[in-house]
Amino acid sequence: MKKFLLVFLATLWSFQAQAADLTKVKVGAQTQLYSSLQLAVMVNQGWVEEAGLELDIRNFNFPVSMLQAHASGDLDIIYNSPAIFMSGVSEGLDIQVYAANTIKMVDVIAVGKLAELLKEHGSVEAIKLFYQETGKPVQLASLSKGSFMDALLRNWIQKNNLSQETNVIQTGLDQIQQSVLTGSVDAGWSYEPQLTVLREGNVNFSYLAKAEELLPSLPVIAAATSNTYMQKHPEIVTKMAALQVRASNFIRQNPAQAAKDFNAVTGKGLLDEKTLEKAIRNVANYFVSDPTIIIEATKAKHDIMFAVGSFDQRVDVESMFNTHFYDEALKANDGT
Repeated sequence: MKKFLLVFLATLWSFQAQAADLTKVKVGAQTQLYSSLQLAVMVNQGWVEEAGLELDIRNFNFPVSMLQAHASGDLDIIYNSPAIFMSGVSEGLDIQVYAANTIKMVDVIAVGKLAELLKEHGSVEAIKLFYQETGKPVQLASLSKGSFMDALLRNWIQKNNLSQETNVIQTGLDQIQQSVLTGSVDAGWSYEPQLTVLREGNVNFSYLAKAEELLPSLPVIAAATSNTYMQKHPEIVTKMAALQVRASNFIRQNPAQAAKDFNAVTGKGLLDEKTLEKAIRNVANYFVSDPTIIIEATKAKHDIMFAVGSFDQRVDVESMFNTHFYDEALKANDGT
């Protein structure tokens, strides 16, 4: 008994020592699949601990709250839209993107009468026909003014001269999904796994505008920190970039396991695993890590957002990116 107790205590002390050796990194993210799947994979696969890190992941419903927490030092790493980062930089915040996360993963879909019209007509013609036949503008659900989704949607409306035939309703992300699902709006933004849930529920919907039509290689989420943090902890940022590369590659090759990882860490089992796997397979190639592939698209997004008044001052987009850590991560991952 005494020998067993000594072995038990030695094991416990060993675990405590290992835990004490881990460096805590405070990470801000959102619970959506397009924001946190890579984080879920790197945590659940045990790679974070292997790298000597411990991630304290905090979920934020509002991007502004995440920026404030980062600016005050409550967060080390933040996963959010490059549009949000540009907004912060325009206000003087220290934000540096070191890795991409997701691209193209948001689309505008239509339901009801507009969805039916889209089966036989192009998007612009369908909207004009809807307006002619109902005498009402198409109700489009979008995020609040200043968001990249709202800016891109308004830019698309302006380019196609559809201001009279459309009415943009600004609301929250969850409310958009609910409004589309119940048909209380004619169209709105959607993304996986919601799109797969709609298909499995036999909800009749059509694409009004896909991400690629709104902005080629549309950057959705990226990973960033501050220049100050990069200078103080370059080894941590390099490790986080390497984990990002590894997780993105893993998702493309192992969508079934990625679904399990997401449910274990972020999803909490709220969505059927098979449904989640289907959703991941549909967009597996949109989980990325190379920051260089989103720089030009981020510049284009910047110009659109500035034109519609999302922020008052222009941002030097190129200087917002630091690709050094991604390059170092490739070396750590043997070039992959």
